[in-house]
Parts: sequence; C-alpha cells; structure tokens
Amino acid sequence: PRTGPYNIHSYIKGKNVVFSRNKNWWAKDKKFYKGRYNVDKVYFNIIRDNEIAFEHFKKGRLDVFGLVLPIYWHSKAKYLEQVDKGYMTKVWYYNDVQQPSQRMTFNMDKKPFDNRDLRIGLSHAMNLQEMIDTVLRGDYSLARTHCDGYGKFSHPTLKARSFNPEKAIEYFNKAGYTEVGIDGIRETKDGQRLSFKVLYASATHTERLLVIQSEARKLGLELKLDQFDQTAVFKAMLDKKHDIAWHGWGAMARPSYWGTFHKENAHKKKNNNFANLDDDVISQLIDDYRSALNEKTKIALAHKIEERLYELAPDLPTYKVPYFRVALWRWVKFPEWVATKKSESTVDGFGLFWIDEDVRKETLKAMKEGKIFYNTPKLIKVTRENGKTTKTIQ
Repeated sequence: PRTGPYNIHSYIKGKNVVFSRNKNWWAKDKKFYKGRYNVDKVYFNIIRDNEIAFEHFKKGRLDVFGLVLPIYWHSKAKYLEQVDKGYMTKVWYYNDVQQPSQRMTFNMDKKPFDNRDLRIGLSHAMNLQEMIDTVLRGDYSLARTHCDGYGKFSHPTLKARSFNPEKAIEYFNKAGYTEVGIDGIRETKDGQRLSFKVLYASATHTERLLVIQSEARKLGLELKLDQFDQTAVFKAMLDKKHDIAWHGWGAMARPSYWGTFHKENAHKKKNNNFANLDDDVISQLIDDYRSALNEKTKIALAHKIEERLYELAPDLPTYKVPYFRVALWRWVKFPEWVATKKSESTVDGFGLFWIDEDVRKETLKAMKEGKIFYNTPKLIKVTRENGKTTKTIQ
C-alpha cells in the first residue's frame, strides 16, 4: 500500500525499475495535485558508466540527462548537434533546496587531529575557491555552513573558514609545526611532518583535489590523495580509519545533527560521526534540538549548533550546487515556469512534466530526414536573486 501516485510495476535486479501510475490515486483531483503525475510509467535504467549513459541519451534511449558536472555542461554537451537542430533543450535552473553537506572531515581520534589549532590551520589551507574557479568553471558556490538551503534553520550570518595563507601558517605554528623541511613540508621540532592522507571515492574528484593539494603544498602542507571505490571508502569511514575524508552527506527535510556530531556516536564504528566529535556542549544542544517542539526554539538551537561546530572545527564545509542543469528531448514537456524553487530536476518527484508522444514520433522522424526545428529553445535559464525570479530563453 502506498499514499503516492506511483507503485513499483516491475524490476530486473541490476538493470531497471519500472513504476506505474496509480490511476485511482486518492489525490489526483485535489487542488494542488491536479494535472501532475501525468506519465503512465517511469523507467529507471541502471547504467553504471556516465559516458555510456550520455551516449544512450544522445540516441534518444533516455529522455533526460543531468548536466550538473561542469565537464558535461562546458564541454561534452556544449555543442550538441541534437540541440542545434532543435531536437533537445538544455535547462539551467537555480532552485532553493536543502543542500547535501559536502565537507572535509578530520578524524579527531587520530593524532594530531585532536589539536584544534591544527584543524583550524587545515581549514584555512584549503583553497576551495581556486578549485571552484578552475576545475568547476566557477559554477559551484562555497558552502556557508553544514546545513545550507534550509531557510530559517540555516544560520543567517555564519560562514565557513575560507582560504587564508597567513592564518593557516599562524595556526600551524600554534599546533607546533614551526619548522620547514628540505622538501618544503612543515614539521614539528621532533620531526612530525604536516602530511596527511585524504580519502575519497569518485575518480571525477581527483582533479578537484589536485588543485587543493597543489595550493596546500605552497603552505608546507602535504596532502596524499587516497582514492578507492565508493564501497571501500565508505567502509573505511565507518571503521574510522581515515585521516581526512572528502565526502558528502545527503540532505533531509530539516537539519539533522545527532548521527554526525553527537558524542553518543564518537569512538565507535558503524556510524556517521566520522570526526569522532565528543563534546558535551554540542551533544546537549543536539538533545535539546531533537526534543524541541517549538519551531522558533528549534531554529535558535540549530544556529547555536552551527556556531559550536565552527568553534570546534571538526570538519570544513566545502561547496554547494544551488541549481540543477539538464538536457531533455523536445517531447518532454513542462510548465511555463519550468519547475518550482524546490525542484531538483524538471522530471523529479513533483510530477510536473509530461510526455508528448506525437512530438516524439515527429522528432524521431525528423532526425531520420535531417529536418531542423527552428522554434525549439536551445537554453532556458531561470535565476533567483534578492527574491526575484528571472527566466531567459535562447
């Protein structure tokens, strides 16, 4: 039994899952649901390689393809023949959704990460903006806190520590790394080097981390990149075997802190307190936050938790992606306003899109005949600034 508009119709393990529309769905004629969830079936095909999926998309075997990654938007999908001929449209839509918490986490159960001065120095040594400006083409934004995009629950003024060479060196000196070795790496008087491993999963992030690694080395910090497959990395993090973890944690409806920062989960395996943060103050704030029934109280506690996290520096929030980008075939239709500010795609769970089968046939026929559709928008871009929404069509 389900309350939603779709049920699982069938699946082939490892290949696909098919959802079918519940034609007798209880809310289909309700005011805020009428006209939504139009397609009869939704096919999720599992293609484990992005490049192969992109080729399937270009041939019309997939209706939509995500273009958030800069390499696709600025390179591989920049001059798509299918877009130039009017068979596809690209959409760049700035939304206002809860952001996944992307961060670099320091394992405080491993020395010398128990030293707060070191953690602050490391935070100031990570040139995230340079990474965004170069590898990510300036598209992403620096994360402000652990919980961006949560409206009033997100801290209104707090900002994560930014790249600052002077402050980085100041705090490295406070942590005891006052000497510089012959290879340029800082070290303590007893020879302990400022050298740590960065554990991460996605090979597509190597280029990003190489920029951070290069910038950090200028300050006498050696970051050794340690990349494995996602399963191995997650297991190592659950077992708390990492030095520094480059990772993300999914967004929820409201900020959630207990699993990640409560002392109940420190010094134990198989939980997501990857920093092993063990702090009475923040644990009490989290307990109060979880039990609070008044929204204003909960918001105030969320802000205090973020302030305490900033003070303790168990990790460094890195970046966020305040938009979605997709390419879709012209038979995938959507409303004039494209999506809602809470949408994460044109074809996400809000069910605003529909498929025009006549246009699909027309398009596939035109492709065989070499016909061009001149009235199909090449790009629809929706931006938000100071409460104002602007849509531009190219």
